[in-house]
Amino acid sequence: MSSKTVDERVVQMQFDNSNFEKNVARTLQTLDKLKWSLKDPDFMGSSFKELNKAANNVDMSGLSQGIETVRTKFSALQVVGVTALANLTTAAMNAGKRITSALTDSLINGGRERAQAIKDAKFQMEGLLGTEEYNKQFARIDESINYAVQDTAYGYDEAAKAASQFLASSVKVGDEMDRSLRAISGVAAMTNSSYSDIANIFTRVAGQGRIMAMDLNSLASRGLNAAAILGKSMGKTEAEVRDMVSDGKISFQQFADAMDSAFGEHAKKGNETFQGALANMKAAMKKIGAKIWDPLLDNERDVFNQMRLLINDLNNNYLNDAI
Repeated sequence: MSSKTVDERVVQMQFDNSNFEKNVARTLQTLDKLKWSLKDPDFMGSSFKELNKAANNVDMSGLSQGIETVRTKFSALQVVGVTALANLTTAAMNAGKRITSALTDSLINGGRERAQAIKDAKFQMEGLLGTEEYNKQFARIDESINYAVQDTAYGYDEAAKAASQFLASSVKVGDEMDRSLRAISGVAAMTNSSYSDIANIFTRVAGQGRIMAMDLNSLASRGLNAAAILGKSMGKTEAEVRDMVSDGKISFQQFADAMDSAFGEHAKKGNETFQGALANMKAAMKKIGAKIWDPLLDNERDVFNQMRLLINDLNNNYLNDAI
């Protein structure tokens, strides 16, 4: 084979025009068919019918149900939220009314009671000690009263009354009075009792001069095992303490000192409880009320005394003659 023949086979390209025209004509024919098919109503109708059928076969109920569930839950949440807000508002208003009522009652009624109780206690102390001795010792007695109830949930008036009763039972003014009055605060705090309630037990023991079984039982009924506390203080067993109580060998001061040592300081922690905080708030209002009522009570006393004189004068000078 010559070199010329090889070269022609490698590089020669022949354009077959007849085949090209046939392929173009076939392509145009196909496009014309597609165009006429798109214009054909029957073709388009059947195509869209199939599409519509497919769309109708899609199940949207699950989605619809889910949306409705969410809507219902949000509606319920809205109701709960509005109800909760209304309840909170009502509770706040009621709490405000109760606080206002408590403050007003403490200021007016509590203040009057406190002022009157303090006057009564001072009157008793003066009667027990005598005016001269009372004037000498009241400052120290006042110190004992404040020592017992300051920063606690209990009032000066209650402690003043207990102090006057302790004086009648020969409890000494000073450290003994300090410990005795604060012991009442401690036991009252431990048993969730009022100061006056526990003071009644202490003043009874002071009057007896010794603690008795009935006194232990009184404290036990309030949840306090006083025999165990006394045993710990005296280095005795509970059984030994009860035997000593039966024999009258435990004095009031031993009892009061043991209770003060165990619970006296703890009484100041009453502020950490709701009841203690509420009582302290009322006590603070009573202090204000007492200062307001103190001179008013003196004025009332003077008015009543003048009225008494007028009534007696009327009775002695007019009514007797008329009868």
